[in-house]
Amino acid sequence: MDYGSFVNEVQGRVERVMNRSHNVKLHRVIKNNGVELNGLVISEKGREEIAPTIYLEPFYKGYQEGFSLPSIVDTIMEAYQDILADGEFRVPNIEFEAAKQVLTYRLTGYKGNEQLLNDAPHIRFLDLAITFHYLYSHTENGIQSFRITNGLQEAWGVTVKEMFQIANENTQKKFPIVLHAIDDVLKSSLNWKDDPFPTHSPSSSEERVREWLSVAENRESLFVIIANAAGVNGATSVLYPNVISAIAEEWGKDVFLLPSSIHEVIVTPYSEEYGDAYLNKMVSEINRLEVPREDVLSNHVYLYKRESNKFVY
Repeated sequence: MDYGSFVNEVQGRVERVMNRSHNVKLHRVIKNNGVELNGLVISEKGREEIAPTIYLEPFYKGYQEGFSLPSIVDTIMEAYQDILADGEFRVPNIEFEAAKQVLTYRLTGYKGNEQLLNDAPHIRFLDLAITFHYLYSHTENGIQSFRITNGLQEAWGVTVKEMFQIANENTQKKFPIVLHAIDDVLKSSLNWKDDPFPTHSPSSSEERVREWLSVAENRESLFVIIANAAGVNGATSVLYPNVISAIAEEWGKDVFLLPSSIHEVIVTPYSEEYGDAYLNKMVSEINRLEVPREDVLSNHVYLYKRESNKFVY
């Protein structure tokens, strides 16, 4: 059975299991780098405000590996019940006064995301784009959010600059930056997203960077991972004020940024020994072989220049 037939078959089976008590709709979502996902949006009739989306791509992979359609439908029903039991899913209040408390931003590639960006307010940053998101759930089990559209921005009556100012403050608070020497991650059981400040929290992103640089045993490591404490969309942390400039000041050199994915960036001091051609090839090869398409940020490195306080590529 091909994927299209599988999607239609699963939708029909779930509808029959629900016995007309729920709406079961198919929804296509465009994710990062043009990746399209199909999901079932399930809502109880009369309670449409609770309508989680369950993506079907993993289930099709299971089907290809030999799982039966009845077992797949059972798993989908269990996932739906788990979401309801968790109590976290609710249609959010999209009034601006509520939204500005949870408005965040993310860093994504521009090329390959043109269709997505056509309906999303954004800011160009080098050959990347900063998009805005409504974060309506953030727990130890993960995050739930949706991208701000042009229509929603228009309804709010705010500018992109105003959204950036709000999101810049919120994102740093809700997704604090973490740094680790890559040697520490490779040589131990340390998770690269572990917070280096588990017992206290410096007041700003720049202070977190400077404190890590002052106490980390491997602070002079040639490669440092920059991410966030949530472990998702951590490449955004390079946008936090004075983060990269503080690292460049400590090293006394310009800084290469290697976009290993949308979730983390690796920084290393500028060196003619490596050069951008070598690093570009390394980033491109890792993206091609190791990084899922939807997680790719860029296929080349960036350089932060200390004297001009600018990023170039």
